[in-house]
This record gives sequence, C-alpha cells and structure tokens, in this order.
Amino acid sequence: MRRTLRTPVTVVASLPVLVAVGLRSFNGPAPLFRLSVTLSALSVVALLAHAYLRTTEMTPHRDGDAGSAVRAHILAHAIAFGYLGHTLLAETWPVLADLLWLAPLVYFFHTGRRAWARLHANYGTTLYYAFHRGNSAMRVMVPLLTLAAAILPQAQGFPGRLTTFYFTVHFLLVGVAVLRIDRDISRAKCPP
Repeated sequence: MRRTLRTPVTVVASLPVLVAVGLRSFNGPAPLFRLSVTLSALSVVALLAHAYLRTTEMTPHRDGDAGSAVRAHILAHAIAFGYLGHTLLAETWPVLADLLWLAPLVYFFHTGRRAWARLHANYGTTLYYAFHRGNSAMRVMVPLLTLAAAILPQAQGFPGRLTTFYFTVHFLLVGVAVLRIDRDISRAKCPP
C-alpha cells in the first residue's frame, strides 16, 4: 500500500503558489518572483504526479473508469502551465492570443468536468461537485468571453485575466484536491 499524503505536506506544497501570487500582486522583486514561480511549478507537478500514481489504484465503478478521466485531466494540466507561462511572459495580450488558446482551454475544462463528475459519482464528496461546477462554467464562459473580446474592444483582455485568475486559484487548491483524492482512494481500498 502506498503512503498517503498528510495535510502539512499539501500545505507546504501550496505555499510557493501563495508566495508567487503575493509577489505578483505587490510588485515584488523579479528574481524572487521567478524563484517562487519555479518552486510553485515543481510543487504542483509533484502533487499532480502523486495523484496520477494514486489513480492507477482506483477500481472502475458503475459509471466508468474514474481513474482514466482523472489521469486525462492531470495530463491536461500541461495546458494550464503553458497558458500561465504565456500570460506571465506576454507584454501585451492581443485578441489573437485568446483565440489561439480557446480550443486547448475548452479541452482542459472538458477533461476537468469529466474527472470531477466521475469522482463525485464514486465518492460523493462536495469538493468534487464544486470543482465539476467550476469546470462546467469555465467551459462555457471562456468561449463566450473570447467571442465577446473579439467583437467588443472594451472586453479585450478580460478572458485572459479571468482565466489567469481561475488557474491561480486552481493551483492554490491543487493540494486540497490531491489530499481529498488520496484519502478517498485509501478509504475505498481499506474501508473502516
């Protein structure tokens, strides 16, 4: 049996994300910001890798293989990393950038919607339901806002800011989600 994650580990792994957000918000020193972003990426990747390995232990339930849906969403996080990297490095954010990112983002939110729906069906956790709703909303809102930004000059840049905000919160909550998945898999394998 694999060791399960402990709450302090996930809290410590989420701290670099919080530091990066703080440094970005308050215009902190650039080298410190880059270091915190690098540590954030490494800690989130480590948490996602742990979740990926744990999902291989899941058994298919009546509604299909939740493990494969979760693994697909974990791999789709490469899109989120790419998007955040692009937003951090971009000097300007043209409408074309929103249009180019549209299909990958919709795919990311679609895989998230499937993964959280299956996890909620299997384990009934409210957290999974909330994440399912969030991915469902973003899957609809990002295309609508992107089209609005392409038509209305006042809306330009808003889809990028909204999605960046979403991914920032998303990466802050990765530790909580991985901890919950880890515990649910452990409980399903070894009921009390």
